[in-house]
Amino acid sequence: MSINTIKDPQWQEIIRYVGKHGEFSFVHDKFDRITSTLSDEQVVAFYQAILEGSGRHEEEWRDEFLSLFPAAEVLIPDPLTY
Repeated sequence: MSINTIKDPQWQEIIRYVGKHGEFSFVHDKFDRITSTLSDEQVVAFYQAILEGSGRHEEEWRDEFLSLFPAAEVLIPDPLTY
């Protein structure tokens, strides 16, 4: 799986899943193959795409995102508060 573009159908599927369920359980197998291959920029872009495209509050999925991409904690903005 490539993250050359967030518009890639595989990435859009993950964003839709997070939007529907507020978590990543269905797509963990996809992450196992790619988490170590993404650049910091790509991880941040993916985070931003989920934030903007899922329609879910960040607090629903942020911790799980950080468990999948632990290095992202210093790269992504502080969580939004509601």
